[in-house]
Parts: sequence; C-alpha cells; structure tokens
Amino acid sequence: MEYENESPEAESPMDERIGKGWTLLESGDVDGARELAGLVLEEGEPDADALLLKAACEREDGDDEAALEVLAEAIKQDPEWATPRLWTAELLLLQGRGVEALKHARAAVELADDEDEFLAAVIFRSTLEFESDNPAAAKAGLEELPPADVLATTPEMALEAAELHLALGQTEKARELAQAVVDANEDEEAVTDAWYTIGLVEEAAGDEKAKRRAWLKVHDADAKAAEGSEGFVADEDEVAAMAESAVEELPVKARKLLKNVPILIADFPSREEVTEGLDPRLLGLFRGTPLPDTETLGAGPALTQIVLYRHNLQRVAPDDASLADEVRTTLLHETGHFFGLDEEELTAMGLD
Repeated sequence: MEYENESPEAESPMDERIGKGWTLLESGDVDGARELAGLVLEEGEPDADALLLKAACEREDGDDEAALEVLAEAIKQDPEWATPRLWTAELLLLQGRGVEALKHARAAVELADDEDEFLAAVIFRSTLEFESDNPAAAKAGLEELPPADVLATTPEMALEAAELHLALGQTEKARELAQAVVDANEDEEAVTDAWYTIGLVEEAAGDEKAKRRAWLKVHDADAKAAEGSEGFVADEDEVAAMAESAVEELPVKARKLLKNVPILIADFPSREEVTEGLDPRLLGLFRGTPLPDTETLGAGPALTQIVLYRHNLQRVAPDDASLADEVRTTLLHETGHFFGLDEEELTAMGLD
C-alpha cells in the first residue's frame, strides 16, 4: 500500500511527532512509529492523523483486520478526509469484499481535495467498477482524469490508468498515456515502465514487431538497472531454497512426479527470448510437455523444466518475506502448467 499521510488538519506541535512517526515507519521501524502514534492518542481526543499512522503500522505488520478497525475510527473522527476511505477500500478489496470497497472508493472521490489523492481515488474507483462488471462506469470514471500530457507528470498513476484503458479495450487511449509518460519524464524507471506498458498495448493490438521493440528496451534497461542495484538482492541459492520450501507443500505424489523436472533460477528471460516475443518481466516459465500429454504422446518429463526469474521476482517483492510468497505463488503456478492446468484454472485457484 502506498502511504500518503497528508492531512487536511493545520500544522501543530502534535503533527511534528506524527511526521517523525511516518519517517520511522518508512525506515522500517514499525514499533517506533506505533509508539509515537500511541503517545498522541493517549493525550487527548482521537486524532485522525495519529489513527492513520497507527493503521499503517497495523497494515505493515500484516494485520489487515486491525488496520480496518483503526481506519473506521479515523473516518468517524474526520468523515471529510478521503485518505482513510481510500485505504479502507484497498484493504477491503484484498479481502474480496468488492462491494464494500467500491462504496468507500466512491466516497473517497467525492471527498478528495488534493490533486494526487483525487487521481488515485478516481483510478481505483474505476478499477473497482471494471472488476464489478460495470465497464461503462469504469470508462466514465476515467474520463474525469486530466489529459494525457498532464496526467503523465504523475507517471505511476498515468500507467495505472493506461493499463485499465487496455483492460477496457481502449488501446489507443492506453497507448497515448504510455507514450506521454515516455515523452514527459526523464526518470529511467518511469520511462522503462511506460515502454513495458506500450509492449502490452502492442500485444493487444496484434503488432508483434512493435511489441518486441518495446520489450527489448525494457529488457536492456532492467538488466542495466540490476547491475547497479544497491537494494535488497537475494542470490540464486536463497531463491532456490524458497522454491524448495514451496515444493514441500505439495502432496507426496505430486513431488514424486516433479522429481525429474529441474527448477532453474535465471536473472531475466534472455535477450534472445525477448526478441522472440517473451515478456521481459515474466516471473516464471514452464517449458516442455505437460504431464497429461506425456501419457498420450510418450514424451518424458526430462524434456520439461521450470524457470524462476530472480530479478523480476525481486522487482515485485522487495524483501525476504514478500519474495518467499512470490516465489511460492510463481512456482505453484508453473507447476500447475506441468500438471496440465491452464491460466483460467490457475487464476481460479488464486495462483495468477
């Protein structure tokens, strides 16, 4: 969850402690941040700023139910503040409570008085409308956003909107937004993300050459960024150990069938594979013949392998705990392909 702690309240001495709490939270000191929030809350009437910080601490610790309870207090304390509504919607969606999430997202749009908050609320509400099988409402919501060249100055939001346009079948609008991000930004990460979205757009449009050109830019930029990375980096042995733990969750019979299927760790798909059309940000890949086909075609499991792409996994999971979860999900997804399951079946199992 992105933490936006701007409050409609005027600055006060109390706000300085809350600001320090946010700094502690962003540095990973959850207990320190929670202590400061608690001190503020103990001194007087419930404070919406302190409650928001406390909710962020609960969320960081993985206690979504506690976070929702605190956010409900924050909404009660300051019913005109959009941020607690938006956070509540995000958490409810994670719990599969889409109808309730949409209610709060709609309220957040109406209450937002900060530009970034408004943009985030509109895009999130439109996403929920789409997921609620109401594409007309989702399209109408996206029409509330500023023109592409203006939205491009907030690249993350622009690309979220572009991907939603793409999901709605509006490829030209998606392409326009992604290209606007390329044109308006000097930040290499934002531009690379935009080229990745352009590749998705061209794939949807059926232009394989344009897709591959865009994704080669992504591959080269991601590889260059990985070389200079000073952040969290798990080595091959660590990722392999996470994969082995995931395999151990499978039934004994499934583990026996997988015994001769090697699990390989690579940094990224190769440049040659991307040239052939493979997604440069793929998390994992099953290669070979699915098990059901070996029974009829006579192919052996030695022809198969599962590949996990280390840097791509770390790109979406920037710490040990989240990386282990992502490795598990990706490995089980690719294992599902080995056992003959298709993408729809894997999505229904929560392995998308």
